[in-house]
Amino acid sequence: MAFCESGAAAMAWLSKNDADAIVSDMRMPGMDGAELLSRVRDAYPDTVRIVLSGHSDQEMTLRAVGPAHQYLSK
Repeated sequence: MAFCESGAAAMAWLSKNDADAIVSDMRMPGMDGAELLSRVRDAYPDTVRIVLSGHSDQEMTLRAVGPAHQYLSK
């Protein structure tokens, strides 16, 4: 496992390392989880993308549905 402080840090890590899966919160500094998972989907389509979030905003949840394989509630 590797842990990153932000979406940008996660993308930088992925550019140098392979990952079978990525688990992202919806609320992060700089870019939210939906944007991160969209970028991961485009750059690394074989990586499984999971949202783990306690945020219940319907709009944000719907934004995550497309790029995520799974949405898990905290």
